[in-house]
This record gives sequence, C-alpha cells and structure tokens, in this order.
Amino acid sequence: MRISLVAVLNQEIYRKSGTPLQIQVEGEGLRREVAVKRAVKKLFHAPELRRIRPEFITLHVGFHGHAPILDSPMPAEQSNAQQAPISLPRRRRRARYQRGSLELRGKNVKVWVGRWWEDVIVDGRMKRLHRNEILGTLEEYPTRSLARPRLDLLLERVNKRSFRPLTSLHFETFVEKWKSLILPNLQRSSRVSYRCHLNKWLLPFFGNMKMQEIYPELVQEFVSSLPLSPKTTRNVIVTLQSLWKTARAWGYVDFNCCDGIRTPRRNLVDRPFFTLEQMQRIINSSEEPYKTIYWLLAESGMRSGELCGLTVDDVDFNRGLLFVRRSVWQGELQVPKTKRAIRQCLLSPELLSHLRDQSPSWKPNEKKFLFSNRDGGPIDGDNLRKRYFYPLLKKLGIPQAGLHAFRHGNSSIMDSLSTPLKLRQDRLGHADAGFTLQTYTHIVSEDEQRLAQRFGALLKPTDAANE
Repeated sequence: MRISLVAVLNQEIYRKSGTPLQIQVEGEGLRREVAVKRAVKKLFHAPELRRIRPEFITLHVGFHGHAPILDSPMPAEQSNAQQAPISLPRRRRRARYQRGSLELRGKNVKVWVGRWWEDVIVDGRMKRLHRNEILGTLEEYPTRSLARPRLDLLLERVNKRSFRPLTSLHFETFVEKWKSLILPNLQRSSRVSYRCHLNKWLLPFFGNMKMQEIYPELVQEFVSSLPLSPKTTRNVIVTLQSLWKTARAWGYVDFNCCDGIRTPRRNLVDRPFFTLEQMQRIINSSEEPYKTIYWLLAESGMRSGELCGLTVDDVDFNRGLLFVRRSVWQGELQVPKTKRAIRQCLLSPELLSHLRDQSPSWKPNEKKFLFSNRDGGPIDGDNLRKRYFYPLLKKLGIPQAGLHAFRHGNSSIMDSLSTPLKLRQDRLGHADAGFTLQTYTHIVSEDEQRLAQRFGALLKPTDAANE
C-alpha cells in the first residue's frame, strides 16, 4: 500500500510567502499504519519543517492514486481516498555536550577562569546563563592542559544526559521559604537552635549566594572560619545539611554541598558524674519535693526534661512501673528525644513507698504534673538547677555538675552491679548500646582498684623465676 502525505503550514506562522507551505511525500508498506509511519518519517526530515513546532502543521492523508485536497475535505463517496489527522512526533533535542572555555586572567596574580553555558529556570522561564568560575592560579596549573581536568569536573554535571535545569535561587530566599514550611514542624528546642545557627552564622556567609554556587570547597572554607568549639561547629553543619536535604527534595540543587567536609575533631571531655556516695549525700540532705526529685533522677537515670514532664498517671503503683512519655523544654511539652526514649522503668519498693507517702502533699493542677510550679505548669529544669541544686552542691562540698550527672552516675552503678547491657540500654532509653558503654559508663575508683589487685595476683612472678 502506498500513502500520499501532505503537510500544510499555517500562513500566520510561515511568512515568507503569501500562500501556505505545502510539502508532499509518499510512504509504502504492506499495512496502512506502516505506510503512514514511513511517510511521516520522510516529512519529519524535510528541511522546511526543521524549526517548526508540530502543533502548527496540519496533515492530510490519501491513498495512492488520489491527490489530497487542501481547500476542502475530500468527499468519501467520490473516491476511496481517506483523510485522517496525523500528529507529528516532537523533535527530540540533541544531547548537548560542551567543553567550555579556559581563560587566563589577572594582572598581579594570574588565574584560570572556566566558562560554560547552563540552563536554569528563572521566574518560571528557561534561560541559558553563562557561568564562570575561578579554577586556580597559574602557579597551581602551569599549563592549559593541566587546568582542563578541573573544568571537566565542573562540566560533568551539565553534560550528563540526566541533567535537568535547576531553579536559580538565592540562599537567603530559600531559607525564608524553609522557615515558613519546615521549621514550624520541628520541636521547639530544634527550632531555637536552627534559628540561632541560621541568623548568626549561615546567612551572613551564604545569604547573597545562589544555591548552585555553594560547593563543598566553599563550605569547607566556611567551617575553617568558624570561631566555635568542635561540637558547636558540627551542630551548625547539621543545620546546613538539613536545609540542603530539603533543597534537593524540592529540586533546587542536585548535589550535596557537604560531601567530603571535614569538621574539627571533638576534644576529649571529662563528663561529670556522681558517685554512689555523692548521690546518697545529696538525697539525704534535701527537703521535699527536691528529695523525691533527686531520688527519681538517681534511680531511674531519666533526663531532667523527662522528669519535668512526669504526671501522676505515669506512676503505676500496682506494677511498680514509671512511664516516660514526654519531655519539657522551656515550659513547653514535646515528645522525648528519640523513639527509644519512650520507655518504662521498674522502680524499687522503697521509692514506690516514698512516692505513695508523698502523694497527699501533691498539688493538684490541670495537666496532673507530678511536680508543678505556682501556675500549675511543669517545673523548669534550669531554675531547679540554678536556684536549688547548685547551692546544695556548694554546701556539701561536691564539685559543681548539672542534673545530667545523675544519669551518668546511674549508668556507672549499673555497670558496677554487672547489669546486662541490653537492660542498661532500655532503662536509659538509648538507641545504640555502644553509646551507653562509651559515654555513660564511668569506671569508679573501687572497680579499678579491684581490677588492679586481680592483675597483680595473676601476673605476680614466682620465686623460681626470681631466682
């Protein structure tokens, strides 16, 4: 079967002549679909239609022996010719590959500058921008051939077949959008620290830069310039990583700006902890309700924020269990630190009896907090530490430490009692058992002395060896 195919171009589009452009081709095939496909392929490669969008082309099809009629529809009763609308396939864009250009610039210090084209989306429209970046000095790359691999590394992302144009957006603009959409969903403690990192460190350094310009090398330069402790520096980078993860999910960037970043090594910190004797002195020297507070912290090993969030319903006197379900930070309730932090803890009969004896003095409040302030809200851990706990330590002659020292001391006591590691992990609410061992277990002097005595008994030389 032979098919005649005519393409008619709209006169408003084709302005080189007063009449519409007409192109006729033929296709052969055993079936009608094959003949039409071959004719369309020939038409598609016609030089007159190479720069014309397919939606501006009208096609007319007729069997061989019947010329297609352009001015009016072909009467079906006069011939066996048949017309059908045909849609041209969209022309596939040729994959672009560019090598960019290298220029040597500078008067005092000569530097190699790489330039290339890159498609970006600006205000919803596609634009091709001329990018340029300093690759290095002439001293680092003495010849053009040595500077070329550095430029090829930058062009690798643009030359990939999977490359998609990104939205050109400044860092400060993205941060404002992130603050309005993501930040409200975080816990209050995280919101406060993220805002501090953004306003004090990240925005002053990256604010005026575009997202595509923030590469790992620039982030490493930012890390080296921070006048902060190693731990705080790592926290700032964690904030940047959180923002960047959202930016990649939203399609603003397609690379990780923190890839390969080296942060300062954390200094070895001697974490304070209370010994068994110190905790006994603190509990015995305190008055209510602080005696009960310190006893709970020492026996359960819970965090101070978790203790502030305890309610009357969290204590099960029948089974002797204490449930940790929430935490308090600056007077606001929030979920505990991790999923494992939601846990239960078996209390001793002595502590349960003490809690039962103190229940008549409990102050009723709307949310049934076990320890409440004058307004019926949860107690504040910072006020408890500064106003009551520090003066008590000073009075007893115990080195100053925070309420978290009870937690470290609790872990060390469990270690001295040969408590299974899994049980220690569950009581402290840690997700990683190794973290419990490395961070929260402190070998007290009695254990070390006993170990030294055992080593001496095992390795003591015999009299025969001495002779």
